[in-house]
Parts: sequence; structure tokens; C-alpha cells
Amino acid sequence: MLAAVVHDARRHSPIASRTRAPGVHRHLSRFAAVVLLGLAALPATVTSAGDSERTITVAIVDDGIDFKIPSLHPFAWQNGEELSGNRVDDDQNGLIDDRSGWDFADGDADPAPPSNRLDRDHGTYLALLVVGAAKAVLAPEELASIRIMPVKVMSDAPGELRLRKAYAGVAYAAQQGADVILMAWNDPVISAEEEAVLRRARARGALLIGSAGNLGVEKPMYPAAHEAVLAVAALKAERRLRSSNYGGYIDMAAPGFQVGEGSPSQFGLRPRDGTSPAAAAVAAAAVALFARRPDAHPLEIRACLLATASPVTGLIDVELGRVGAGRLDTTAALSCIEEGARSDDRLDAPKSVLFAGISEGETRTHFIAPNGVFDSIDLSPLSIPGLATRDMQLRIVDAQRGRVLFSDTLNAMKPISTPATELEISLIPGASAMATLPVLAYAAKPRPLQNRFCREPTELLAPTVIEDGSAAQDYAPGSDCHWLVTAPPGYGLNFTFLELDTEPRRDLVYLFAGPRTNAEIAAVVSGNELPGTIRVPRSQSLVWFVTDLANQSAGFRLRVDLEPAEQKPEH
Repeated sequence: MLAAVVHDARRHSPIASRTRAPGVHRHLSRFAAVVLLGLAALPATVTSAGDSERTITVAIVDDGIDFKIPSLHPFAWQNGEELSGNRVDDDQNGLIDDRSGWDFADGDADPAPPSNRLDRDHGTYLALLVVGAAKAVLAPEELASIRIMPVKVMSDAPGELRLRKAYAGVAYAAQQGADVILMAWNDPVISAEEEAVLRRARARGALLIGSAGNLGVEKPMYPAAHEAVLAVAALKAERRLRSSNYGGYIDMAAPGFQVGEGSPSQFGLRPRDGTSPAAAAVAAAAVALFARRPDAHPLEIRACLLATASPVTGLIDVELGRVGAGRLDTTAALSCIEEGARSDDRLDAPKSVLFAGISEGETRTHFIAPNGVFDSIDLSPLSIPGLATRDMQLRIVDAQRGRVLFSDTLNAMKPISTPATELEISLIPGASAMATLPVLAYAAKPRPLQNRFCREPTELLAPTVIEDGSAAQDYAPGSDCHWLVTAPPGYGLNFTFLELDTEPRRDLVYLFAGPRTNAEIAAVVSGNELPGTIRVPRSQSLVWFVTDLANQSAGFRLRVDLEPAEQKPEH
């Protein structure tokens, strides 16, 4: 999902001949909102004032950063509008002496972790990862432009493990002009006020990056799951790290297993697992892209990160579409931000960006056909300010049915959400000067796991066979499948289990003597012992298969036969 906005005058296009394209103002989904809310907030013009010399700032909103570590000290951020130690709010932001950042948890100007608390090294660890990753790909003069802003949101109090005023820290980082804001923490809920903080941070031009969380489930965690944030999952080699959360909201993945070097005694440097180091890797890549091209628009940065992600080859079937565009490839992303990218003819990632690498008079066709099981694909135009793409012609066709979904200029395109899962995209350049530019973002919506094998029609006419749908695989965790069986008038229904293998007392097959779950329960079947024939003396019966998240088995096959209804004796 692409999300980024600039609402100040810090960025410009390096190509003087490029013209601005106005944003569109509709959204159909979280995916569309991520692009359109960003474009709607863009200023009418964007200029530059010495971008080649400006610093690139990454804010780490966490438990503090220890800049006494020699390798971090040169990168310490300073608030140039605040004088240190004069007890005056020089920049009039409501915080006195925030020269080196701010501690929102304790309400003071010292964002360093307490020196006697070795458990307060998470932010320092993230800072070391960002610096180390940036050093690996940037030249010394590029590296010298990077600054790390410490924003502390965990109290020094003994035993304190909760974040305090974390979103106030995000707001501060955006206000102070952070290019990238790293949020490697999670909560299962988010308030309207906190959502507004994220949207305002994006509107100020910050690229927000969040960790997906370490519960190992398909569960949205915030702020990562918010549409304004780039959500990062963790990998172990070519597989999802078992503890990493996953889901359709994930944007991309990065290594998250034993990340870090040195002995455990080295403060903040011991190897760790999780989505925090994965998110730090993506934040470092974003910082490197900004350092390589300080005038880049945040939408370009994000487009390059997503478009150059490499496939994660070891994913199991149910994870396809649930770890985003793929694995972070910093080298490819750097090449993209410098030279642009040319999209392949066939795009099979579940989420990516289509780049137009065509010249005047040329028509280029791409196919979007993501690997996996999906219910729909969302598409949204990318008219990035300063990039001449608005008069490009697009033709979008449902490749399976031959139906034209859109045929007009990029400027006229509104977001599209279509149940088609294979699309043909034709690009025809307009009169403007062309380059290799991002023009279209897409995201495939994975079928919910609980419905993954519920492929039968919801209404069946007996006689028939009902099965869990998983075939040779185990049924899905959290299954929630319904079948409504209807007999002709004058008939009841007989149910005979042909196969049965479910977790006893956990994964259940309900048979209702009626069309809804509020009807009388005729039977509840579980385990692996076949019951006798179950008779439902009604013309309709709802079959409901529901499972928990653990210990999936082979499933069931259930035959449905008709039986003439009993005739009431005449009096």
C-alpha cells in the first residue's frame, strides 16, 4: 500500500520539465485511501532549498537511544531551533530545551535510556541496525547526511513496561520534520485521535514504518495496520518467522531472525528475533533512498521499496498474499530511486507498483496475476507531483472475462476494486515527456483464512455430498463455513458422515433443524468416530463447520439424502 504525503516545501522533482498531476479524492478501501488521502493533501507547488545539503532524519519512537555509543554519536539529531539549557521554549512548541529530542513518558528533555537499566536497549538496538544497514550501502558523504531523532515513550520507572504517550511522540517527530518515523511497537486497538495523529504525520511528509507484531497470528496490530503506515512482517530465511504476525494489511517483509552482531554483553547489539529488526531494516532502506536522492517524493520512495521487493519462495499456501509485496531488496530499491524501474510483463506479487517504462508511440501491456487465493484486486492511480504521467492512457481489462474496467487517462482514473484476479493493463504514453515512472498501485485482497476452503455454494439441493473443501490438506485454522441444504416440499433430510477427522470438542460440525443458527440443534459432531445417520425432519438444514486456531486435521465428508416427510394420520 502506498502512503505518503508532503505538506511543506522540502521536496521537488529533479526533472524540470515534469508537471504536476492533481490528486483524486475518492477511496474504495484501505488500499485506495493510502494513496488518495496522500495526494489530496499535497501542496500546489513543491520547491527545494539546498536539498543536496539537507539532512535526512529518521525518528525512532521507542524507549530511548544511548548516543554515548561511539558508532551512534555522529548521527545524533539536534533541534536547530532550540537552545540547550536556557530553560526557554525557543521554538515555541510547548517543550522547554528539547534540543536533543524529548522524553514523553517522563516529561523531560532527556530521551536517553536510564544508565542502570539494561532492559531499556530496544531503541538503541534499532538505531544501531539503521546505522549499520545505511553504512552498508551509502557512500561516506551520503551517510553523513543522516540524523537519528530520539523520541522516548517508555518511562524510566522500575517495572514499567507500557508505552506512554507514544502517539504524542509520533506527532512530535513529524512536527520536527522527520523524513522517516520508525514505530516498532504494537497495540491491538487504535483510537480516532491516534489515527488522526498518523494521518497528520503523513501529511507533513513523514514516511511511517511499523512492525507487524510478534504473536504469530493473522491479527492486525497498530500502528502498523493503519492505512497511513507501511507495515513490515519478519522472515527467517525464505519463510515467515513463526512469531511474526501476517495478513492482508502487511506491505512487505524483511529478515527478522537473529539480527545483530557481537556478543550479548555488548549493549544494544546482541542478535534478536522479531518484527522490530525487520521494520528497522525497511526504515534504514528508506533513509538510504532519501540520502541517495534527497529531492525524492515519499511516494517514489515507497513505490520503489514495494516494486523491487523479491518473492519469498518458502511461504506455505495459506501465507500467500499475507506478507505483502515480498522481501526487502535495498540494492534494487536504490537503483529504482536513481534510475526508475521497468515492470515485468507479468506481475505475480500480491501487492506492488506498476512502473511505466515506455516511450512516445509505444504501447506496453502488463498482466497482473497474483499467486495465491484472492477475493479481489484494488487499483489506484499514482499521479505523483512533479512527474509527467497525467495524460498517459490506461486500459484495464478483466483478462478472464474480457470486460473493460477502465479506458482513459491516468488523470481521469478513480480507484477500482474488482473481483477479477487477473488483469490486463495497457499503457500508452501521452504528450508529456516520458520517463520510467510509477503510475499504478495494486493490492490483491486475500480470501479470509476462515473461508479459504468454503468453496461450495451456500445453498445446496439434496441429495449431495458436503465436505470441508480442503481436499488432501488440513482444514484452515479458524474455519467458519456454512451450507444451507434445501429439500423439495414433502421431504426431510438424512445426514451420513462418510469421513470424520476433527479435533475433539474443539472443531465442530453443527447440524441445525432449520435455515439459521437460532434453529434447534439436531446434532453436534466432532472427533474421528463416525456417528450414525442423523435425521432432520425439516425441508431445510444449516450445516456449520467452525474450528479454533490450533490442531487442524483432515476434515469431513457428509452425504445428504432425502427422506419423505412423515404423514400425519387423518382424524
